[in-house]
Amino acid sequence: MVLYPSYRTQPHVKHFTIERYSGLYEYRERIRVLFRVIYMVDSKQNIILLAPFIKRRDKDTQYALELAIQRAVIIRQYPECRVELDLGGETPVLIHRDI
Repeated sequence: MVLYPSYRTQPHVKHFTIERYSGLYEYRERIRVLFRVIYMVDSKQNIILLAPFIKRRDKDTQYALELAIQRAVIIRQYPECRVELDLGGETPVLIHRDI
């Protein structure tokens, strides 16, 4: 488990307990809008951002979780390469580069 400073606990950080999403976390911030980021932590304790979004309706979190799962699978398939995701489109565009 990643250790967070005291100000980065609930409600700022949520760990998903449903088995399908068990390796994912959600960072929550409320400035003027409900800004959230779904992320995972790798074996080296690196935080990998998977799906940033602004929560406008209840389905936004579910959509972001499904997108995060897809991106996590892609990232895990290529551990020997650096993977960059173009977040501008509906589906991620991969750029593979040898380290």
